[in-house]
This record gives sequence, C-alpha cells and structure tokens, in this order.
Amino acid sequence: MIFDEYQQLAARTSGESSDIVNGALGLAGEAGEVVELIKKHRYHGRDLDLDALKKELGDLLWYMAETASQAGLSLDDIAAHNVAKLKERHPDGFDPSYHGSADVLAGYEWRGDGCYHAPGSSEGDHSAHIDYGGGWVVYAAPDSGSVVAKGDAPGEDGKRCAEAALRRHLEAKQ
Repeated sequence: MIFDEYQQLAARTSGESSDIVNGALGLAGEAGEVVELIKKHRYHGRDLDLDALKKELGDLLWYMAETASQAGLSLDDIAAHNVAKLKERHPDGFDPSYHGSADVLAGYEWRGDGCYHAPGSSEGDHSAHIDYGGGWVVYAAPDSGSVVAKGDAPGEDGKRCAEAALRRHLEAKQ
C-alpha cells in the first residue's frame, strides 16, 4: 500500500468536525501511547507487546494522515520530501557525531567581536553572507573554509543566536 492510498482510505473515518487541531492533538496522544509501551518495556521489565505497538503506531499513522489531509498535504509528498532532506543532510548515511552539540561546534571559538569563528578565520575573511533570519547571520568563505557566525542581539542573547546560526549552517552542510 502506498501512502496516498492509505491517506484516502483513512479519510473515510474522519468525522465532519475533525480539523487540523484534532489531527495534531491525536498525534501527540498516540505518540504518548507508543512512548508508554516502550517505557514499560525498558524500565518496568515488561515484554514489548508488539501487537499493542502495531495498533498504537497505526493510530499514530491515522492521525498523521488526518493532519496532512486537513493541511491539504499528501503523505506521498511528505515522505518524498523527508527522504530528500535526509539524503541531503546525510549523503553518506547516518553519522552519529553529527548530532552531538559539542562535536558540531568543536574548534569554533566565541570571540569578543560577538561572533563564533572557525579556527584561523577572522571577521574580514568571509565572502558569502547567509542570513537565517531572527538575528542569525553566517559568513562563509568556501575556498578557505572560513566560517564566522554572528548573532545580532547583544551579550549572551547574541551568543545564543550566533551558536544557533552556526549549528544550523553546519547541520545543513551534513
């Protein structure tokens, strides 16, 4: 069965009063049910009830289809977009070091000019300006490997903005 076929079949059980809020709340509730099953298996010594897990994951899928339908989105398109994003982010497969916050920013230095700098880079060493919005700016020079991330807010807020900008820039490259 393909995603869009499932979405169409699931839609026949959607009530007239259902809306995107119902879908989103249902996703949260069913995700909690899945978490509860896993928690009881992991921490309470229970066997993992695969039949119950299958039912809860099915309910989760129904609410995902409901949310997508209410937003006018296709599950096939959502799945294709997600796979493309994962291929772009992890072209050579999953790398666990990519997700460690300390690893992503390893070697970058917070300096008094209100910026995070790659090793050996300086404020004037950038050529490409990438504005992430919300006070996040990254300057990158692909030829030299220089990266400077700057937050537009003062003090610690600027540091958090710069760190978020740098993290987003580095994660987008992976």
